[in-house]
Amino acid sequence: MAEETYLMYKDYWGDEKYCDTFVMGAYNSKTMDAYQKIELIKKGTPYQCVWMYVLHEFEDAVADCRAGDIYDNDKTPTGAAPHAWDEGVAFYAGSLEGEAGTGSGGQLLHNLAQKRCGRMDTCDADGMAEANVEIYKLFDQGRDEIQTEKCDDAAATLKKIIPLMTLPLVQGTVEYAYKSDPKSTYDCKHQAEGERDCLKEWAEGWAFAAAALPQIAKCDADAAEVVRKNLEVPPAGGKAGDQVPDGYMKVKEAVEGTYECLGITCEQVGVFDAANSGMEACTGTGGDNSSDAALGLRASLLA
Repeated sequence: MAEETYLMYKDYWGDEKYCDTFVMGAYNSKTMDAYQKIELIKKGTPYQCVWMYVLHEFEDAVADCRAGDIYDNDKTPTGAAPHAWDEGVAFYAGSLEGEAGTGSGGQLLHNLAQKRCGRMDTCDADGMAEANVEIYKLFDQGRDEIQTEKCDDAAATLKKIIPLMTLPLVQGTVEYAYKSDPKSTYDCKHQAEGERDCLKEWAEGWAFAAAALPQIAKCDADAAEVVRKNLEVPPAGGKAGDQVPDGYMKVKEAVEGTYECLGITCEQVGVFDAANSGMEACTGTGGDNSSDAALGLRASLLA
């Protein structure tokens, strides 16, 4: 079974090891600002490398199912567990979250969704990211489908998981386009006294954007170019003031135009600090990501 999302990313970047290239490029740079290096490495690793590895495990589970051996990955002495799907969930959650799952102890994708929900007002009443609530339901559903050898159903469930994993990446892109814009009113961190360089925030925006760009580009190449022009950190590091030349609203609008194709909605993305930033809530784009039309768009994205 072809791992379609990985192939999309490989083709967009023109690099089989695109994530390693992203992380090591920052690590090996001799001129990049230290805070930029930290953010590109720290966020590039989970948001690109681990993110894709989670999908690899789910794809592997579906492939084992279709091959007629859901225990193919189970080489442990205990046996009796289709490990590939379980491993996908484990790599999504990480080992540091604790039982509640609403704290900030983790480092992987569960925690990514939790942090974004707090910033974009998309947590439920218990403090759980709405994206995480839905994704764990689908994790359980896919597990049950694998165990009962309903392989096509599990593959369909995986296609519903991918948009929910993409959602926090889009939320971060929108948030940090604003934070890194030299014309915004955000109080940037770790800048020299009397200056507003926002180099840390710029790198954070690029880490989020790069993790979603191949999907955005498949939906709308022009929108992807807008995002890349405004948020890409050059290999040598960026000069303060060069980021987001078109303004954060241009980036926000470009990304919003791809929501329906990505399989997410305005409501799911939420809004970052609308009262203070002027980033009004998204309306009129996106739609029901479980509808036949949305699923059809999502299928074309992976075609």
